[in-house]
Amino acid sequence: MRRPLAPLLLTLSLLAGCGADPNSPEAQIEALFDAAESAAEARDIATLKTLVAGDYSDDRGHDRNTVVRVVQFHFLQNKSIHLFRQTRELSFPERGRAAARVLVAMAGTPIPDLAALRLARADLYRFDLELADRGGGDWAVTGAQWRRAELADFLP
Repeated sequence: MRRPLAPLLLTLSLLAGCGADPNSPEAQIEALFDAAESAAEARDIATLKTLVAGDYSDDRGHDRNTVVRVVQFHFLQNKSIHLFRQTRELSFPERGRAAARVLVAMAGTPIPDLAALRLARADLYRFDLELADRGGGDWAVTGAQWRRAELADFLP
């Protein structure tokens, strides 16, 4: 996996904690993250694009179109994509806004659990995501910061 992974992982890393109420913001964000993971593993760029807000921007100057182009490039270079994720934080600083810290490992082979991650050759990232409710529980990523992570970051 090469340097262009970060924008792809940003899109994929839309992963959150569980909420007991399926209509709760936590559950809505979790559903968004699950959809992103499924779309990435299926190489479904159209679905991934819908999960990133039109006004997306990040600390590296990327906009939504740049992220989509990088994801497309990554799909061309990798036959398969498998993710392992951990949500470390999910908060709601104001109504209709969320912040999440997510760890994501990406590899060419499945990573079913932490034990497999220890043996996998994977790219590891930490994402600090900003999300907004576009209305009716339709959440999208509006911004992100990311950096490389270490295996130790994933350990309890």
